[in-house]
Formats: sequence, C-alpha cells, structure tokens
Amino acid sequence: LKWYIGPGAHVGFYNSKYAGGNTYVGLDGVIGMDYKFKDLPLNLSLDWQPSFEFGSGEGFIGNYGGLAVRYTF
Repeated sequence: LKWYIGPGAHVGFYNSKYAGGNTYVGLDGVIGMDYKFKDLPLNLSLDWQPSFEFGSGEGFIGNYGGLAVRYTF
C-alpha cells in the first residue's frame, strides 16, 4: 500500500439551454492510496480530489474522487 499526493488544475466549459454557458477554472489537489497485488497483474487505487474553482462556480468543492482497477504488465 502506497500513498500519493499531488497538485493540478482544470478548465471546464458548460452549456445548457436552461442555464446558459459557463467556463470553470480551478486548482486541484489529489491524495490517495495505491495497492499492487504481489501475485496478480492487478492494481487498485482510491483517491480524493478537492478543488477550488474561480469565476461563476467559485468556491471549494470537496466531493470529487475516484476508484481505479488497472491491469498491470
């Protein structure tokens, strides 16, 4: 089991006939854990991706995350 942490950024474009169009720009962080099975070609990871958006969707957003199952060589 290994931990990882890192920074990032995002830009997003959104268009809806009800809400109009918006552009989102923000800074991200990623913290998670990664596990590689010793006898299987399989890797699992789970992470949390908090972000801070600027502009029309401004503010802290802490509900992004991910789960990955990967085949390894």
